[in-house]
Amino acid sequence: MIQRIQSLFLLISMILCGILFFTPFSECSSVTGQLYELTCRGLFYLTSSGKEAISINLALTAFLVVIFVFHLTSIFLYKNRIRQIRFVVASIILLIAYWAVVIYLGYYFSNALKLSMEIKFSTSLFLIAAIFDYLAIHFIRKDEALVRSVDRIR
Repeated sequence: MIQRIQSLFLLISMILCGILFFTPFSECSSVTGQLYELTCRGLFYLTSSGKEAISINLALTAFLVVIFVFHLTSIFLYKNRIRQIRFVVASIILLIAYWAVVIYLGYYFSNALKLSMEIKFSTSLFLIAAIFDYLAIHFIRKDEALVRSVDRIR
């Protein structure tokens, strides 16, 4: 399974997607100093005693779970490289779409609640995971070309 470099790239990308479950995407603050946090579970108001849910968005969480499952599945499809490429391309498209939705929601909540938004580093993890997916596709294609060249020699 983890015998090729593309499996390592896919594993790194899957770990980055797993980190996204636990990190906030952006922090918003109001003029009065109230802090809000946008995570994959929704928008939360930060209080001294914990977090209060302002808007719970289970669709974001489900979307991230689908991306995580696509990465996990593509790691175990190492014997069928063409299908593995398709899964990785789909996960890249889903990652970029998820990133766009998170950015949109951040700006939507900041405009609706009159907040100033600060985007966290974890928002860039989507794009870093997409880059690792692209590298995995590159090496999967190299493997496929190598296997086809060996079959042609026989």
